[in-house]
Amino acid sequence: MLGHPAKTLLGVAALASMTAALGLLGAYLPVLQVAIPVILGVVVRRAGLVAGAGAWAGALTLLFFMLRVSWPFLLVVETGLPGLLLGLLFKNHVPGGRALATIVGTSVAVAAACLTVAWRAGLWFVPPAAVPAALEPLVDFVPGGEARVWVGYLWEAARLLGPANFLLWAVVVAVAAYFILYRLFRSLGLPAGEPVVWRYLYLPWYVVWLPILGLSLTLAGDQWRWPVVAAVGKNVLYLSVWPFLAVGSAVVAYYFQTLRGQRALRFLLLAAVVFYWPFALVVCILIGALDPVCNWRRLCEGRGEKDRWR
Repeated sequence: MLGHPAKTLLGVAALASMTAALGLLGAYLPVLQVAIPVILGVVVRRAGLVAGAGAWAGALTLLFFMLRVSWPFLLVVETGLPGLLLGLLFKNHVPGGRALATIVGTSVAVAAACLTVAWRAGLWFVPPAAVPAALEPLVDFVPGGEARVWVGYLWEAARLLGPANFLLWAVVVAVAAYFILYRLFRSLGLPAGEPVVWRYLYLPWYVVWLPILGLSLTLAGDQWRWPVVAAVGKNVLYLSVWPFLAVGSAVVAYYFQTLRGQRALRFLLLAAVVFYWPFALVVCILIGALDPVCNWRRLCEGRGEKDRWR
């Protein structure tokens, strides 16, 4: 791709076509969306930002002329920008923790913008409150009269938390692309910056304001009968659970690693997580919510463990 200009243009056109095809397929198979930032990240890392941006812009042009503003178009926008940024971060050898934080923030911002465009363009719609006929067979699997009630609760939760799940999936795609690119570049012998160690994952202290904001919006919406404000607050509350769960699991992994010589304690901890997983999830969320303030891993600093990301 770095040779003759004609070959460069041909390569960019081929990559644009591939990216557009992945955008079309990714609208039906969401797992394929991970391939878009991976391909663009590799192009930026090996051929430069101009080639990567050209492939991304070419894919958007193809999709726009074929489908106008549609979900495949927005999916390429949502996953392409983080892919370009990933290529730049790896090319400049940015440390893993800083790169991961940057890509997560960027993916959330871009996904929120795409969600707004989809709503304004009429692509994002709120499904009807009634349980669709496609879910009626689920009622037959659960005996008793409460099955329909539970299916209704699940459907209502899916309707309410759709925007939050859209943003969450964007973060999952970006993080998965980061780790895939890191492994790929390391296997090719290219420098990829400082690796991310999960047990040293931290959140800044001001993240604790996220659930406070969500709870405030929820209470205000319920008190003054603002359904949109209440729905936004519930989505913010739902989103705040996942970073706390990630940090809580990192704290558990940290102490599990420090207990290398205590096989009995490690076995008990693993058994508690496996057999009492609902309670373990709640404990991990609480640990992650308090970690930005308490810094649980500081308790083991005397054992020679170092604070990697503080």
